[in-house]
Amino acid sequence: NALAVADHDGLDGGGALSYLTANTRVSLTAVPTKSGDGDSAPSWSPDASKLVFGRIQKGTSQYSSIWTVDRDGSNERRISIAGCYSSDPTWSPDGSRIVFWSSRDHCGTNGQPLTGDYELYVMNADGSSVRALGTAPNTKAPSFSPDGQSLAFASSRDGSAGFDIYTMRLDGSNLKKLTTTASDDTDPTWSPNGLRIAYR
Repeated sequence: NALAVADHDGLDGGGALSYLTANTRVSLTAVPTKSGDGDSAPSWSPDASKLVFGRIQKGTSQYSSIWTVDRDGSNERRISIAGCYSSDPTWSPDGSRIVFWSSRDHCGTNGQPLTGDYELYVMNADGSSVRALGTAPNTKAPSFSPDGQSLAFASSRDGSAGFDIYTMRLDGSNLKKLTTTASDDTDPTWSPNGLRIAYR
């Protein structure tokens, strides 16, 4: 019954997080002071007690990191940090793991990723045991299936002109390409019964 949003307010890169209900807006994180900094891509935990999100802090050792915050805006906590971009964190249905995409292993200068080199990673919900999922570069926007056993994601891993939607098991097996278009297909989301995938 609540929609988490990132309010960019004209800033490049991110903004402040809040969530909307039918009657109110609840602020969660502070508005950044520098253009290019801020929070983005909030995702609810399965029990709706907290959100996980990406944060950019340019010019610091914490350039890009994954954070959580409680539903009332308290207990901001950094759970993963990288010298390059990390974004789109999403909880597994049981709340035990978080999947995200990052260029953490392909970092160029000034926090910028090497061209196209971003992959999928999974970690425990407390940020421990981060591991790459064995996906090829140019892979982003992961989404857990309702049973927590598979991922949908966007990738141009086969060298195609645009991103297409793929699925695979969490161990990297059973890779399937679902779309083939000249444009970019991205941001897949599973239906609650796991039979369909909506995408942008």
